Amino acid sequence: MLKNFFKRKVEGLSELPTLPESVEKIVEKIDSEGSMTSISEIIEEDQVISARVLRLVNSAFYGIGGRISSLHHAVSVLGINVLRGLVISSYFLTIDDTGIEGLWEHASAVSAVVYKMGKQLGFDKIEEISSAALLHDIGKLVIREVLPDKFSELINFLNENKNETFALAEKKFFPSGHEDAALMWMKRYNFPLLIQEVAAYHHRPSVAGVFKKEVSLVHLADLTVRAYDYGFSGDFGIDKMSKIVLKHLNLKTENLYDLIYNSLEVLE
Repeated sequence: MLKNFFKRKVEGLSELPTLPESVEKIVEKIDSEGSMTSISEIIEEDQVISARVLRLVNSAFYGIGGRISSLHHAVSVLGINVLRGLVISSYFLTIDDTGIEGLWEHASAVSAVVYKMGKQLGFDKIEEISSAALLHDIGKLVIREVLPDKFSELINFLNENKNETFALAEKKFFPSGHEDAALMWMKRYNFPLLIQEVAAYHHRPSVAGVFKKEVSLVHLADLTVRAYDYGFSGDFGIDKMSKIVLKHLNLKTENLYDLIYNSLEVLE
């Protein structure tokens, strides 16, 4: 009964916190397949989003090294799918009342590590996977919107119990966790399947569907960023790596350590 109530609440959530007009205009222009020039012009109207787009495209994981200053060039490099995820997530994960200060830094770091690891492993369309990684924790914001008082209790509990992980502790407060909440919400609004699976199974790659390899990559990147203590995802504990990751990524243990070590340069 509680799960059905929770599901109805999540599916009835029409949107996360209302997007400012500038963000809505950007998303609408992207969805209507506007030209790169028209999209760039709209982004330029919002200095904060403009700065984030330029920072991302010049970051280490795109290997460009600070050489792009034109927003039009930046939009061309990122591509539509990555740009849409960046615009939406950068707003959702930096609003003042997320309850988790540092969530955007965590999400963007996971995205960066996904890109770096994916390049080393020869993944195709790694830009789309890194974009999906930006939204891997969006379920936490869904829960906060549906049950804000309980969410505050969870955050307080985690602050007092440093060894607990978010994924385990949330079971004491909600009938479904942030992964399930993300899946309910994303299915309701027809998010791409890759983004759905990353958000729904990044703690449980063994039960992912079509995108097992991609979800395993985000799972590994998430653990790497948490161990490196970059940003903050709401807890201080660190989950154990799922054993299925090595199989899905076709990795041996000795290669895993090299992969992780080589990816850390994007966080320095």
